[in-house]
Amino acid sequence: NDRVRGVGPQLAGGQGHLAERKQHLPGRGRVRDARPPDLRDAWTCDVDGGCVPGVVLQVPSSDNHHETTGTPVTYDHEPPCIGPHWAEVGVAPAPNGEYASPLEPERYIHNLEHGAVAFLYDPAAPISDVNALRDYATMRPDDDGGTFRWVLTPRSGMPTPVSVVAWGWIQRLDTSDVVAIDCFVDAHYRQA
Repeated sequence: NDRVRGVGPQLAGGQGHLAERKQHLPGRGRVRDARPPDLRDAWTCDVDGGCVPGVVLQVPSSDNHHETTGTPVTYDHEPPCIGPHWAEVGVAPAPNGEYASPLEPERYIHNLEHGAVAFLYDPAAPISDVNALRDYATMRPDDDGGTFRWVLTPRSGMPTPVSVVAWGWIQRLDTSDVVAIDCFVDAHYRQA
């Protein structure tokens, strides 16, 4: 079993420093991009710089069927965030948490279909980026939908060292910028 750990304990008070950052982020509303929906920026920064998201792309898909577990799927985007995926109890969706070995996109995409987010990092990324992703995922508070749903896994071949994906959305980052990640998660978590 390559799973490292599941949802970790929350900081005292349930939110810790992330709640402070969220309270001080200006302009929680986002200005939508008017360009065509295929592979566009998801939002632009508001006038006081509330969100600095890196590169955020929307990926449309017309084929999201369930494949037989073990059947490889070819995706048109990197990292994959939508499309055909596996569906088997105990396999896909994958249990929430961190994985030491790469989790197949056919598995984690099923998590995204259920509203989760996946935190992906290049295996050569600095350990500080991996730690920041882990800390963010384990400290994000639960919401009215229950426990925060996430996976953290290495992934080779991405165009940037760090990516966060939700159903149909990719955030590409050079580092684990938790303010930008928080903006992305706020906008796309549980939106499948």
